[in-house]
Amino acid sequence: MLIAVVIFVVVVTALGSALLRQRKRLDALLAEFGGGPRVRSDHITSLRTAMQRRQKEYDVVVKQRDLRLVAIGATPLGIQLYDSEGAVVVSNDAAQQLLGSSNVALRERLAELVRHTRETGIEMDERVLTSRPVERLTRVVVRPVGDREGVVVALVDATKSRRIEKVRRDFIANASHELKTPIGALRVLVEALVATSDVATKGALVERLSSEVVRMSALVDDVLDLARVESDVDEEAFERTNIADVVQTSLAGLASESDRYGVKIDVGGIDPDLWVCGDHRQLESAITNLMDNAVKYTAAASRRVPVDVQAQLVGDAVVITVSDAGIGIPERDIDRIFERFYRVDRARSRETGGTGLGLAIVRHVALNHGGTVSVESVAGEGSTFRIALKQEGPCSAS
Repeated sequence: MLIAVVIFVVVVTALGSALLRQRKRLDALLAEFGGGPRVRSDHITSLRTAMQRRQKEYDVVVKQRDLRLVAIGATPLGIQLYDSEGAVVVSNDAAQQLLGSSNVALRERLAELVRHTRETGIEMDERVLTSRPVERLTRVVVRPVGDREGVVVALVDATKSRRIEKVRRDFIANASHELKTPIGALRVLVEALVATSDVATKGALVERLSSEVVRMSALVDDVLDLARVESDVDEEAFERTNIADVVQTSLAGLASESDRYGVKIDVGGIDPDLWVCGDHRQLESAITNLMDNAVKYTAAASRRVPVDVQAQLVGDAVVITVSDAGIGIPERDIDRIFERFYRVDRARSRETGGTGLGLAIVRHVALNHGGTVSVESVAGEGSTFRIALKQEGPCSAS
């Protein structure tokens, strides 16, 4: 689309040049009539009318050209226009930034592509990976204009999309690997169930089947949740959200689990008048994950100390804190616990039904809301997680 706009600008510019040449010819013709033989007045009138019409056409073209040049300057796409001699006649700010003085490799490759297109008239579309000053992938499209009249260049910074694509590939590979285990277990259990006629054995196998189904269901749910929070966030859809309401929703959803593990959740430290601009569902997902982990790992430590949940205004930030007296996290693992599918203890995660995605979801929810998540933990003593969110936001006035 933007390439088409640039080409249109080239066409308009060429038309303006043609009109300018026509105007000059008319001026020359008038001068010739003024100093030469007497010409009929009706011819002069006709000539002046033609000149005025050409002038108006020229002015319109110039205005359109200028407007499109402004649009080119404002677009995030890097755009350059070369004339028939290979000289740059248009280069917007985005192009200047991508082709900065330190990006020698990209400038050299661009020069080669432009030269090739000028000589052959063939459009070039190439991705150029450079490592200095930082690693960057730039898509370069070089397209001829007219019959060797010039060349238009579009430059797109594809670094982010390349990184996202790599993350997506890794995520799919990891998710596929994680799903193999419960699916494989289900197959083995079903085969064993079909092969046995013993009632007691069948009952035990059905119970294990149920457990594996629950585990796989939890994994699928977390995969979908993570995919949702990692997608583009529409801040315009954020709403003024009360944190106490979010915590209460999470608490209600964990009531049966809290009872099953015998670990209470204390929410007495929640300021009832804390508001943020955000997505209620995402915030609920993050807080639920933290509270769920706290309950399970407190129970794993054979302690019945209540999980403490607080939400207070600290400076201009709303800080949500979830503390437990659970098994804690070894120092060597703290820097990695927010990675997808990372588990401190895989055997224990299997026992508790952990998917390895909960904290990754928490991190992305915090990032989506312009906030942060942090953790303090001592192995064998417990952990404290904090989500800090901006109190002010794009919907703070609503």
